[in-house]
Amino acid sequence: METVNIHHAKTHLSSIIGKVEEGGEFVIARNGCPVAQLTPIPQKPDRIPGKFIGKIKIAEGWNAPISASEMSELLDGHPTDPLKL
Repeated sequence: METVNIHHAKTHLSSIIGKVEEGGEFVIARNGCPVAQLTPIPQKPDRIPGKFIGKIKIAEGWNAPISASEMSELLDGHPTDPLKL
């Protein structure tokens, strides 16, 4: 981890950011006293299409129409809902 003063960091920010993108880390100091740390943000792994094929099962009838009473429960809450009592 390299330490640089604020003036150097302001003057050479583009090159410092380039080194951070390559995995470098910097401590920014004021009058020799560390005040901030510049580190790379961990990158998310690339998404893998089809990663969960065969691992997820969707229940039969998941999209079947619901009755009027079920719709009422969804919209108005269940009769025994503690927030409605």
